[in-house]
Amino acid sequence: MEKHRVISGIVQVQTHV
Repeated sequence: MEKHRVISGIVQVQTHV
């Protein structure tokens, strides 16, 4: 279950925007 890891990556990208 790497959902948490995938979400963390997306959150980082969204914060970078």
